[in-house]
Amino acid sequence: MPSPRFASVSDQVAAHLREQIQRGRWRGQMPGRDVLLAELGVSGKTVELALVQLEKEGILISQGTGKRRQIVPLKKAATQTLRVAILNYDPSGDDEPMTISLLQRLATRGHNIFIAEKTLIELGKEPKRVASFVAKTKADAWIVLAANKEVLQWFASQPIPTLAIYGWSVGVPIAAAKVEYEAPLVELVRSLIEAGHRRIVFLANRGQNEGTPGSLWQKVFHEMQNHGIQTGPYNLPAWEDTADGFHELLDSLFRLTPPTALVVEEMPHLFAVQQFCAERGIRVPRDLSLVCLNPSPDLFYCKPAVTHFWWDRESLVKRIVRWVDNVASGKNDRHHTITKVELVEGGTIGPAPK
Repeated sequence: MPSPRFASVSDQVAAHLREQIQRGRWRGQMPGRDVLLAELGVSGKTVELALVQLEKEGILISQGTGKRRQIVPLKKAATQTLRVAILNYDPSGDDEPMTISLLQRLATRGHNIFIAEKTLIELGKEPKRVASFVAKTKADAWIVLAANKEVLQWFASQPIPTLAIYGWSVGVPIAAAKVEYEAPLVELVRSLIEAGHRRIVFLANRGQNEGTPGSLWQKVFHEMQNHGIQTGPYNLPAWEDTADGFHELLDSLFRLTPPTALVVEEMPHLFAVQQFCAERGIRVPRDLSLVCLNPSPDLFYCKPAVTHFWWDRESLVKRIVRWVDNVASGKNDRHHTITKVELVEGGTIGPAPK
């Protein structure tokens, strides 16, 4: 099983130094390693790794062995300063680790990045309402999370640069960065079926594309159908995107034909499921197998550790930063990139209860 991916000490040191540079504490040249060692109380190797990371981000420039690194002025970190808007799927994305990292990284490069006042859910995922909102928002470029195909097609038809994250970007002429869940998710379903599970439910509100399962879930359903399992709304239910709406869904799911396996997309929904099970004496994994699609290090603190999917957020953040820099320098970047996903086994999957 892969080890937990907690932030390393050098990553934490790099984040601290990045913040201090952004605040203007140091200008011109970076303090020498001995000065930083005395201040931070970490090893010389850790400081060096952190400084090298800032070099890769374009914040520092090496002047050669034994010489202090040059700090890149914020106004020169990119060809021009962009005002970049993040259009989240729902309000929960505002404080996601990836969003926070983006705000920090792009700010150090001189860009003005902000979270849009509305989300896709609040705009009904409707192109006309999105178009009206975008027209009222002052932005040079957009980063759009988990959008449906119709919304992305509208963005692709506009002159404003747009990067789609997670969304339905297949066949759409737009820059995109996807996380590839298909193969590991199908493999997970296959292993659950082999363990005797027939009532497998996916709590993924984003999986519904205007009431119809998206291509990913259609392939998952196809795998279930190959094993003689009839699929439908029970397996990928929709719900009102509120706490009350989610608990009403759980009540209905466990009322008559309770699932034997739940695959949950978002961390808040996972915590709600765990609370729901605790209140009703539903034991994991004896009564219910539980899997999370979110790559959160917090899951390793659960006992048993929650089986979940893991992917490298850092590679995705770097891709987004690279796209913004390309746009700032006048490049027409419409590349599609894919981040691979792996299944991290925990102790929350067991055989289906008899």
